[in-house]
Amino acid sequence: MIDAATITRNTIAGNGVLNGRMTAVYAWNRVTRFDGNFSNSDAEIYGLFTEWDFGFNTFNLDVGFLDDDPRGINGGGRNVGGERVIGGDMAFYGISSTQRIVGYDNTYNTRFHVVGSHPTDGETRAAGEGTMLFSQMSWTPHHGEDLIYINGFWSIDRFTSPARAPLAGGPLGDVGLLFASVALGRFGPAINNSVNKDAGAAVGYQMFFNDRRQQIVVEFGGKKSTDGPDDGILGLFVRSQTAVGQNWIVITDAFVAKQESRGGSLNEGLRLELLYNF
Repeated sequence: MIDAATITRNTIAGNGVLNGRMTAVYAWNRVTRFDGNFSNSDAEIYGLFTEWDFGFNTFNLDVGFLDDDPRGINGGGRNVGGERVIGGDMAFYGISSTQRIVGYDNTYNTRFHVVGSHPTDGETRAAGEGTMLFSQMSWTPHHGEDLIYINGFWSIDRFTSPARAPLAGGPLGDVGLLFASVALGRFGPAINNSVNKDAGAAVGYQMFFNDRRQQIVVEFGGKKSTDGPDDGILGLFVRSQTAVGQNWIVITDAFVAKQESRGGSLNEGLRLELLYNF
């Protein structure tokens, strides 16, 4: 939960714009940054977030500034004059476009993003210099109800989110189930979702059964450093979701992943979740 105040201007139209929205945001409390085990509630965010609907696509442009003075601690952060420093101010931006592309026998849902972060006090663990390119594409096979998706990313240097929930990890949760945090304490995703000169992708197939009361997702994906180290990792993820009655959902996850830098050893996991919807 972040304490924030917003002002929104809606229903902006004309010159090809079907509808536009602009929201000014000021957040002053409980802004949590991805900074190891250090939780910070003193940072403030000033931002302008916009969304524009056109006939072909929806376009988003977000800009902002995070005000958080760097400070010294024992351990972690960067070293400045013999002192460990964390926090730090950071400018950030995001550009995205969402559209449906008509192709042969199918319509393809696509999203393209460019996000960037620029620390103005020098880099720390919570403030990295970098840009990330991200794309998503999905479609339903002809005459079917299933879903196929292909997502990918390329991180140029070390993009850092201005704010992120403590259990969410890095910015790669939308790449796929292999990268998504399950929000169970230190139980992380199958593939680490922080970025630092990495590239990766996920390919998945979602199958529906029993009038969509049951679904199974099979996903294959991985990521690898673009800066030389042999730290590539590949993984396979299977998720089953079954509706029970009107309110319960049984979720079962299983994954296996193999990383180059650990001698090819396997990382395996199994999770069972009972979800109740009020």
